[in-house]
Amino acid sequence: MNSHERLKTFIETRLLSGSKETALGFNDDLLLSGLINSLDVMRLVTFTAEEFKIEIPPEDVVIENFQSIDAIVNYVHSRQ
Repeated sequence: MNSHERLKTFIETRLLSGSKETALGFNDDLLLSGLINSLDVMRLVTFTAEEFKIEIPPEDVVIENFQSIDAIVNYVHSRQ
């Protein structure tokens, strides 16, 4: 499973409670669409750091890095 799919699976099963009603795309805005809230962002940051074995400093937890699955994957690649 590639990075995009791993993140999508986590978001769908852990943050969206397994709801398949929402067709989540890799470029969908997770925050402004209301799909996830601020607590979910912290869970997503923790998952991303553990899953991809990177350190995410507090100053990097900004909307630009966690706005979509594509943005997260780009951020992860920049940290590896």
